[in-house]
Amino acid sequence: MSRKSRSWLGWSTAAVAAATAVGVPVTASASASAPASAQMQVRVPRVCTGQWTKAPMTGLDPSFRVRSMKVFESGQVVAIGLTGPAADKAAVSRWDGVRWVPVAPPGIAFPTTVTGSSPSDLFITGMNAEYTDVVSHFDGKQWTTTSLPPAFTDLETVTSAVSNKPGELWIAGAKFTNAGAAPIIAHLAKGTWQIVEQDLANSPYAVPLALDISPTGELWTVGEDVSSTPEIPIVRTPFAGKLTGPNRMSRVELPQVPGQTSTMPQGLAWKPDGTMVVNGWTGEDWAFRGYPYSSTRSPSGQWSLQARQAVTPSGVMLTGAARIGKRVWSMDDNQLPFYDWTVLSGLESNGWSSPQNLRGFAGQIPDAIAGSRRGDGWLATTDGEGDTLWKMCDPPARGVPQPGATAGGSSVAAAPSRPARASAAPRLAVSSPESRRKQVVGAAGARQVPDGVGAVSGRGQSAKSPLAGPGINKLRVAQRASATTTYVAKDVCPPTAKAGAMRCQAQVVARRSGTATTAASADIPAGYVAEDFRAAYKLPKTGGKGRTVAVVAAFGYPSLASDLATYRKATGLPPCTVESGCLKVMGQDGGAPPSQVDEGWAIEQALDVQAVSATCPDCKIVVVQANQPDTPSLTAANQHAAALKPFVINNSFGALESSDDVVGAKDLVPTGVPLIASTGDAGLQPNFPSTHPSVIGVGGTSLLEAPGTARGWNEKLWSLSGGGCSAMQAKPAFERQSFCLLGKSSAVKIAADADPATGAAVYSSLGLGGQPGWYLFGGTSLAAPLTGGMYAVRGIRPSTADLWAGTRRTNPVIAGGTNGWCKPAIECTASGKFNGATGFGSLAG
Repeated sequence: MSRKSRSWLGWSTAAVAAATAVGVPVTASASASAPASAQMQVRVPRVCTGQWTKAPMTGLDPSFRVRSMKVFESGQVVAIGLTGPAADKAAVSRWDGVRWVPVAPPGIAFPTTVTGSSPSDLFITGMNAEYTDVVSHFDGKQWTTTSLPPAFTDLETVTSAVSNKPGELWIAGAKFTNAGAAPIIAHLAKGTWQIVEQDLANSPYAVPLALDISPTGELWTVGEDVSSTPEIPIVRTPFAGKLTGPNRMSRVELPQVPGQTSTMPQGLAWKPDGTMVVNGWTGEDWAFRGYPYSSTRSPSGQWSLQARQAVTPSGVMLTGAARIGKRVWSMDDNQLPFYDWTVLSGLESNGWSSPQNLRGFAGQIPDAIAGSRRGDGWLATTDGEGDTLWKMCDPPARGVPQPGATAGGSSVAAAPSRPARASAAPRLAVSSPESRRKQVVGAAGARQVPDGVGAVSGRGQSAKSPLAGPGINKLRVAQRASATTTYVAKDVCPPTAKAGAMRCQAQVVARRSGTATTAASADIPAGYVAEDFRAAYKLPKTGGKGRTVAVVAAFGYPSLASDLATYRKATGLPPCTVESGCLKVMGQDGGAPPSQVDEGWAIEQALDVQAVSATCPDCKIVVVQANQPDTPSLTAANQHAAALKPFVINNSFGALESSDDVVGAKDLVPTGVPLIASTGDAGLQPNFPSTHPSVIGVGGTSLLEAPGTARGWNEKLWSLSGGGCSAMQAKPAFERQSFCLLGKSSAVKIAADADPATGAAVYSSLGLGGQPGWYLFGGTSLAAPLTGGMYAVRGIRPSTADLWAGTRRTNPVIAGGTNGWCKPAIECTASGKFNGATGFGSLAG
């Protein structure tokens, strides 16, 4: 099937004149039908500022949604995508220097990628109307459409394509089955397909995600192995592949980001000196957490890892890369619920630059990025209704052909479209031993390794990673368990996708047997109790008389008073009863408590009131129980608690940051009464309401005895402590940190014990799974009420402004721990000064 179409490559004299008038590089031909070989180059002065600006949309359908773009050294651009109200009509357009001209290659109903060695040698991959994978080729005279090799028989299996020689095409994809996915690399030359032999897979589910050709002509691919382990449900391991023979591609191990369970490469490009740049995300699927990362390979084969700055530090799971002039540019989708930012950074000699034009890219989702070696860059973004095109001119590297000269090689293909299967969990969960992976420790912390070896510093701690620490030792004794018994941490309140829902942020220690985990109860306290916290934080044995700590949570808890009495008696604290007026329990409007009981939220309340008791024995406690764990109910509970004028309100709950938080904070965060909130238990991942600048967001530490030191204890960052920069909450004038983008606030202001392995003993007659007894608890749901009690027992009015003014003493956290992957490092790394992971440290006596 073919169709002659020569004139679309020609440029009219009027187009050349118009383009020249605005300083656009163009290619002119003697006539509209002249072949590419007869075209002449028109030199047009260019001013390369390296700044992204909006590009003309003239000639494009308003509903055009770009899937891929190709930029040629001549300045011509081809964009492919979909149009129509349902985004179901194929669209191909080429930029002629003045306007976009629609082109309709035959046989393509759903285009996915575009590539080519020149404007007169184009390939477009996609599906036809029968949902069969096809490729259309334009040879400068006509279009020819052919089917892909038989190996490509499933929908959306082509993930990337590249061409740098006339008539030749390389494609990457995967064959999907019920058992997993197998990588496929295919080569088209002289009209014949050949499947490339390869050993890319190291698991039953392996998918190549990007394919490109280096400046020296080497073909490379990058992709992911997806597997699972008893501890971690989804593990993404990156790999690379290099063409090592005429029909052979060999696997090359890519560095794994230290401390993260998944690393997924998505984009591939080259610096002018031949350094390979791989872009992607790293983090945890189970926690909906993704950080932007890059790995680079020097011409000598040395790998290194870099982080990139993000507006939403944990909300990046779509990235791309393109060489534009002398730099490689990254394209990241920074996501919040119902809002996105397109974040663009250039790779400089000292690392990735700060993001460019963030305010201009607010509300924009990136679709594709592409560029040329001489410095023409194009970007497509969407606001959900239609696309916006952007362009820039970056100065080329020395030796790059300018307009009027012949430019060889290939430009970088667009970022991969969102391949549902390539980024999904494996269809069949399997455990895969990493037989080829070797651990390598670089010198002085340098994360550099040679080809064939991935940099690994262990998997990140997940909700099911084995625990070790003093609390675990006590629990093992209390349960009379063997030394081989495995203990893990388990979220008490599971994640929820319900809009406006909050979740408690407590973790209970559980016993693991095979793949099953059961909350571990004992008949005696196992974990830190009041005397331990008094010693660690230098608290008075008595104090807090006349002060009230309000605890807000969801659902009823009928045995709260009796369980608190059991805890206080067992730990040597004076009674605090309803009858004495020390304890009050009420509903969100001050009436009767809710009748509905949820065991997770009930034991959260047990943790809250018992932690407050541990650090403020003489404080009164008011518990306000919301009807549901949603924003309206918890807002009503917070407002009622504030009306009672307590010394401080504790919120041991939160939700992932949302674009609605600025409005929601006006009601949820009361005025006139200090609010303390937990920051979350999934690492670098901001949670609301702790992101609000007036809220004392409390991060997590591991609390350990340190005999021989002045304090007698020390604290290090708990690796799953939540925090990071808000994308929505503006920082007040007194908050003097500069590492958050767009002038936003940092969530963590202070920290306290939260590691389940160094956690607190909590009693519940309701228990978990119907098992009453003593439990070992952690999570920032422990850190928050501990801190609330510390403020109250000392009579210190909680204030973020006072912390920044330096009027409150704090305990430093041991420097060096991290709760994520970030740039700058201070956003996710403990240090001797204010940082995004532990704030100012823990409150000191």
